[in-house]
Amino acid sequence: MSTKPARPRWLLAAYAVMALLLVAGSGYGFWPLFSANQAMTRFCEKDAPGLALPQLQARAEAAGYALSAPGPGQVLVDDPPALGRRQCLLRLDDQGRVKPP
Repeated sequence: MSTKPARPRWLLAAYAVMALLLVAGSGYGFWPLFSANQAMTRFCEKDAPGLALPQLQARAEAAGYALSAPGPGQVLVDDPPALGRRQCLLRLDDQGRVKPP
């Protein structure tokens, strides 16, 4: 009857520390992506509606976003460091204010 020798406790503790470092490092590395997505969503859905175009341009510039006009009555908000992966399209009403989503 053969039995496997038990693993030393320090080895199990080392595995646990490595797993914890892996999870913590991944969270630390991906946190900027998650927070940038939340900031763009907050800007487009909560901060922008009701603003006139000059106010929108000032707030977008302060947040580091770029604005462009793809068509009449529309404004595209883009996050330049994201290389086109984070964008939102805002529609303007007749007075030039951003419509709610």
